[in-house]
Amino acid sequence: MPRSRQQRQRPPAAAAPSPEHTAYNYASARSVNLPPSETAAAADAAFLLAESPIPIAGGTDDRTRFPQLRWNRSALADHARTYGPLYIHDKIYPEEFVKTLLQSPSQRQGELGFAAINGYTEDDGSPARNANLRPYQYQNGHWSNRLIRATGQRAMASLLHKEGMAGQVNLVYLDPPYNISFRSNFQIAVDSPETAENLNGVPQNPTAIKAFRDTYRNGVHSYLDGLYEQLYLARELLADDGSVIVQIGPDNVHQVALLMGEVFGSENHISTIPYETARMESKQLGQISNWLVWYAKDSKNVKYRQLYIDRSMTEWVNDPSVLLENAITGETRTPTRSEKSDADLIPEGWRIFQRWNCSSSHTSYTGRSDKFYLHPDDKPCDGAGWTNADRKKAQTTPHQDHTCKDGECEYPLPENWTEHKCSDACDAPHTTRLCPKGRKCGPKCHANAYPCPTDRHWSVSLSGLHSIASIGRFHFGESGIGLKVYANERPGHSLGPIWLDPGRVADKQYIVETPAKVLERCILMTTDPGDLVLDLTCGSGALPVMAETWGRRWLGVDVSAVSIAIARERLATGIYPYHHLVDSPAGAEQEWQLAQELLPPEQRADFVGRESYGYDPAKGFVNERQLRVSAATLAYGPDLAKDVIRHPDRTRRDRQRKRVATPFTVVSDSPHSLSPEQAAAGGQAGDTAGFLQSHGFVLPENNPVVQRMLASLEKAGIKQYAGGGGIVRFRVENLQPAELRAVTHTGELVGPGRQRDKAYFYLGAEDEVISAAKTHWAVQAAQRVADIAYVVMIGFGMEGDTLSVGAEYTRPQVLQVAANRDLQLAHLKADSSDDSFTVIAEPEVAIHYQDDGQVCLEVTGLNAFNPTKGIVEPPDTRQVVGIMTDTDYDGASFRARLMNVRATQRNQRTLKLLRAAFGRNIDPERWERMQSCTTLPFTPPGPGGRVAVKVIDQTGMEHMKTLSVE
Repeated sequence: MPRSRQQRQRPPAAAAPSPEHTAYNYASARSVNLPPSETAAAADAAFLLAESPIPIAGGTDDRTRFPQLRWNRSALADHARTYGPLYIHDKIYPEEFVKTLLQSPSQRQGELGFAAINGYTEDDGSPARNANLRPYQYQNGHWSNRLIRATGQRAMASLLHKEGMAGQVNLVYLDPPYNISFRSNFQIAVDSPETAENLNGVPQNPTAIKAFRDTYRNGVHSYLDGLYEQLYLARELLADDGSVIVQIGPDNVHQVALLMGEVFGSENHISTIPYETARMESKQLGQISNWLVWYAKDSKNVKYRQLYIDRSMTEWVNDPSVLLENAITGETRTPTRSEKSDADLIPEGWRIFQRWNCSSSHTSYTGRSDKFYLHPDDKPCDGAGWTNADRKKAQTTPHQDHTCKDGECEYPLPENWTEHKCSDACDAPHTTRLCPKGRKCGPKCHANAYPCPTDRHWSVSLSGLHSIASIGRFHFGESGIGLKVYANERPGHSLGPIWLDPGRVADKQYIVETPAKVLERCILMTTDPGDLVLDLTCGSGALPVMAETWGRRWLGVDVSAVSIAIARERLATGIYPYHHLVDSPAGAEQEWQLAQELLPPEQRADFVGRESYGYDPAKGFVNERQLRVSAATLAYGPDLAKDVIRHPDRTRRDRQRKRVATPFTVVSDSPHSLSPEQAAAGGQAGDTAGFLQSHGFVLPENNPVVQRMLASLEKAGIKQYAGGGGIVRFRVENLQPAELRAVTHTGELVGPGRQRDKAYFYLGAEDEVISAAKTHWAVQAAQRVADIAYVVMIGFGMEGDTLSVGAEYTRPQVLQVAANRDLQLAHLKADSSDDSFTVIAEPEVAIHYQDDGQVCLEVTGLNAFNPTKGIVEPPDTRQVVGIMTDTDYDGASFRARLMNVRATQRNQRTLKLLRAAFGRNIDPERWERMQSCTTLPFTPPGPGGRVAVKVIDQTGMEHMKTLSVE
């Protein structure tokens, strides 16, 4: 809303309460207790055995009502999506991260606690007992936002059927691939958005590869199968007033629109919004590059908040319906040419107004199309010969404004007209008189007559027109009368269905990223503060960042480890505006002040605060508001229940307070296998093999990827980096299928000195992530056999804490081996198989003790996969992009108490904004240390305590090591 120079100053913001930095707390939202990955093996097996398929049924009960998109469909009616648990891997508390960087020691003191994530209670209010070992048993935990590493289908199925979140999501946003290509789907390294369209562009993440291959196994047919499934699950998650928005390109927008109509019903289509970021050249007309297809769960109940685009003063002045008015004399004129070019040249005391029509289409036969007579005193006369707006038909008489001529009077006299008196202002000069023929005629009043335009009617009644005239809101021109609406009374342009101003991505951190303005509008149009937003294609976390910016709860889902690593860092290091909350002392007072400004002075009251406030964003922000100006509101006064425009994007903000992200967790659906003992306890002993296979245990004889792994193992063996940059290579011989289900094969390892040792092998499936629990079970199985010297865990993906398992055992020795991704893709053959299997070592971490009793940890080496070369490189720190440290690791859940973020070109702007927000409060030395491979100093845990370090490499994978620090 533009303002003149006299109106551009905003009221001063309320004083900033302490603390200086804070995060929003969604006190009214609840969540269930998810199992931490560390305790999954010891948890109650019942929650795992409850896993069962859910059918993906048709989108509507009656498919004949609207067109369907026909493709080579899989048997969707019989298709089942298996749902399982989501496991907590990291707990991130950005406020605690910021505290570690501050100058003053007193600012760094104090334990913030993790109640916001762990606060589960029993029914009687007492703290929950063994919540980590009894997952999904408590429903009263405090809400925490989540990054979910999984496919969208598995994540939504788990949310629906494990956590009971049906009907709780307000917005589902989906940005599926526009085309079928590696480049448009994956980024293979955290610090490089360049992704090749060949073997080098294949991500290391096995789940991502499988998701990509399954999505496009049959080209567009399987693409539509997967999208149909996601839309179906999204519909079940949506609240009754919820929306789903699919961002898509021109290649598939038509199929997507029909598909959404089938799932949601064509009557629930809200809009299809084109937005332009780059013009797509073509031999023909060309195409819009991006589309947003918007459907509601129920279009009759959908939540919609109108947005307005500000008009600049120059844009206002150049409007042909805009005039200038002298605020003192009332003189009006058109703007000069120079004033149209530069609105600042408008002289002081002149106001901009727009001339609005005050009539509507179609003729009225109830008096609303009659002439409007404006008396000099701007009031209608009282007599029957004048406008009588109190009558239903609001008729006028022909005697109005009539003067008798000498000797004649041709107008008939109304039967009920015995006398006539004008208003007090005209009684004296205009008295009732008789014409020469003796008939009583109306007085000679000087009212101005304004005919209603042809085929139209007045927008308000005749008495309403007099009310508008009495407050000086008419502009009289050659075309009749019009309303004067001043620039500061207009909210701006209503946001329409075509967006030509989204801009470009200013701080691109991922290969595919949507402009912030597009995401912001989608969130503000469809949700309120405290609502829940689900992003099924998280990427770099652009939508969760925008949701965090506007105080919405969020769930971000992505199958890529690179994506999760970038989003986690971006959210944890971000700075967000502090919108004043209605549920706070300062916000409540400002809300009251804004409401009072809309009331007449006689109706205003004093502010009375509450005894306590919950600081819950779900109670709303303090939004700017204004009265809706129209002919009706000027004539009759505004209806405060309907005629108040609240701007969802214009909030009162506390400029002095620094806000960081709400605590969030990183979770995944990493496959978790039961031990044979647990399986038997679960009543599955009759079909142990089938049950174990369904829970991630591999039956290699039927798996082509495992067959390729076996052939490559016998040909190339396993290599391991030794000290000084050397390489030790093991030959693998006598591989045989194992009778045990905790491992897949038995065999022998032959070292450089021809020493031959017996070994157990576990060959992970192509979509499997090797967990610590599986490693423990394999080692325990090996310990029952006296001559087993090695346990070799081979997989395409490994959870971060698996690398620390080997340190817990003195016999057998555990080798964690990364399998080359080439083995997953039979049609993408590598030139050589020499580097198919490489041992991954734990991160090399040095402990530095300080004189004051504190310690710091330095990561000196890391075996990390190089996505460009396609190999695991020798220990080095060049691949380290981040470090998270739990300085008091309890073995049950990892809490990132310290964080190191390596500054790169990708995240420079984010870190720059973080430092600028706190200015001199940031300790320069701590700031530099935070960006290195050495942690900030910390007080070691007590006797028996442990410290856990997670090192994030360039591929987004986590490498975890636990240490005992005395």
